[in-house]
Amino acid sequence: MKDKNTFTLKVKDFTLYPGARYRSDGKFSGQEFYEDFLKEKFDQVWKISDKVLLLDLDGTYGYASSFISEVILRLVKDYKDIDKIKSKLKIKSEDEPILKEIIKDRINETNVE
Repeated sequence: MKDKNTFTLKVKDFTLYPGARYRSDGKFSGQEFYEDFLKEKFDQVWKISDKVLLLDLDGTYGYASSFISEVILRLVKDYKDIDKIKSKLKIKSEDEPILKEIIKDRINETNVE
């Protein structure tokens, strides 16, 4: 049974081939994913206290570190509250479990200013 307080966003619904950092780098960039796919959904869960976004990274052919970095950098710059971001964003990555730790590290390392 699906948790009614969790909205799941699957990267594979965006693409099977996540690209590089910027739109100018080519198709399916981190910038494109954030601006066109993730931000609207994260806005929705951000405003409702008991909602969370489960970002499902499984089912793609891997990730460039620049893709992950761009998505997290923009998330932190836009929302600023690191603790709330961590409480609102959950990561599923059974294909590459290390990605969960990489994302946590990126969130903690990104300067809010």
